[in-house]
Amino acid sequence: MKKEEGFTIFSERFQNLYNCLCEIRDSKEDWRYKIIHVDNFAKHKNPIEAAADYWKEILYRAHLAVLVTYFKTIRWIDAVKDAKENSNYYSFVASLRGFIECCSDSFYSLNTVPLTIAKDFEVISRQLSKTSGVITDHQSLEELLIHFSHATKLGKEQKNIWPEFLNAKQIREYLNSISDVGDKIDFLYSYLCQVVHPASQSADIILFHSYENEMIVCGDSFQLEKELINIIDVEFAEVIHNTFTIICTNGFTILKLLKKFHLPELHTSFTFEDTVEDIDAWQEILDLIAKSKMNYDLATVSGVYQ
Repeated sequence: MKKEEGFTIFSERFQNLYNCLCEIRDSKEDWRYKIIHVDNFAKHKNPIEAAADYWKEILYRAHLAVLVTYFKTIRWIDAVKDAKENSNYYSFVASLRGFIECCSDSFYSLNTVPLTIAKDFEVISRQLSKTSGVITDHQSLEELLIHFSHATKLGKEQKNIWPEFLNAKQIREYLNSISDVGDKIDFLYSYLCQVVHPASQSADIILFHSYENEMIVCGDSFQLEKELINIIDVEFAEVIHNTFTIICTNGFTILKLLKKFHLPELHTSFTFEDTVEDIDAWQEILDLIAKSKMNYDLATVSGVYQ
């Protein structure tokens, strides 16, 4: 793709996606999801009732994960923009790094969610309506969604008590889900870390070395900071746009898919809802939904759901 002339992070395409996320955020004061405590869930004696509650909670977790991703991303973008406007290089770099980590965390947990749910759409729908002849769960999907909302760095003793999916990954694992090592977003992230961390790059706008073997400290760095911000802004705008677009699009497909389950609390409208139908991933979702009915019908005959 040919880079547009004057293409920067806050170009029209990026701003339109940002505005869409703000539109979703501002559409309600808050979103509330009734999550059953594990001890109460274990007391379920009716498997049909248990399945309905289980899948409703899974869909709730998918929905809230998209919203949390969007609203966190908005705040990181606000921070990047404020730092750019104030020519604060350290704040700009730290906020841009936070934005990339936020996107990576989201993609790690939510990338497979739309296709996973679509593959089992029919049986999930029937379990929600308590009309299914098949009862299912989905441990890996459940763990991914709980990981997104609850994972934290566990100590040695905690790791012996709590399941592995509650232990936060190294940031490299999240980043690798959205980036190939050596590509431009990976290169940018590595650079940002060196500025934020106490490496030589973090001192380069204040500490200078002259040809006369002098070391010079200069606190008047504002013009240099502005220039460095502009270099990053222009050089990496396209890959930042692409990263943001991936996160937005993945979330859009999840929100559009969840509306098909006819649970009012999961109905979220947004500006780009109609355009989702034009992307290949949505057509794949529709194909899987169609196949899910055939899989369900086969299971009612064979007694085995695949």
